Amino acid sequence: MKTDKEFALSLIDKALKKGATGAEVFQKVSKKLSVEVKSGEVEAVETSLTSGYGLRVIKDGRPGFSYSTDITEPGYVVDASLEISAYADKDGFLELPTPSEPWKVDVFDPYISSIKETDAIEKALMVEQSAFSSDKRIKKTRNAEVSFYEGETLIVNSKGVLQSYRSTFCSAHIMAVAENGSEPRWDGTIRAAGSIRTLHSRR
Repeated sequence: MKTDKEFALSLIDKALKKGATGAEVFQKVSKKLSVEVKSGEVEAVETSLTSGYGLRVIKDGRPGFSYSTDITEPGYVVDASLEISAYADKDGFLELPTPSEPWKVDVFDPYISSIKETDAIEKALMVEQSAFSSDKRIKKTRNAEVSFYEGETLIVNSKGVLQSYRSTFCSAHIMAVAENGSEPRWDGTIRAAGSIRTLHSRR
């Protein structure tokens, strides 16, 4: 799972050759693993891999933008961006950013990146069990789910900007029903997001 620097540079080159005075590519590749459990049993496991890219151009002081999820159609994206720019208002101050000091985006957790399906199932079961353990009145749960995301982002432009970074994200949510005597009550949805180490430390 990686972005493609050469593809991004070729997209910029195509745009400049077709009349753009500036061009910038934003490319994102990401994968997701999510697990849903109910009553101690796995209800669903979902994995997905998505990718996409967008092209921003400046032509005659006018901005244009187009995007796609298909890397086999760069010509269409370039043409669409340039065509859209023809209908935009002209801005004499419109510019693309130039390179700055080296920067690091620290939003990547290798633990989340290494999560396997069996680990995700274990975390989802732990979330459900934690709901039962928190209050004896909780008798049922619904939609106990955990999700793990990993992505890579690439930004390249005709001014010399060339930066990329990796990122991770995880979330968990559960809906529980509590019974006080014979009267059931939904306890709403409890959500948590951030570092999976919060869950990991409670094993």
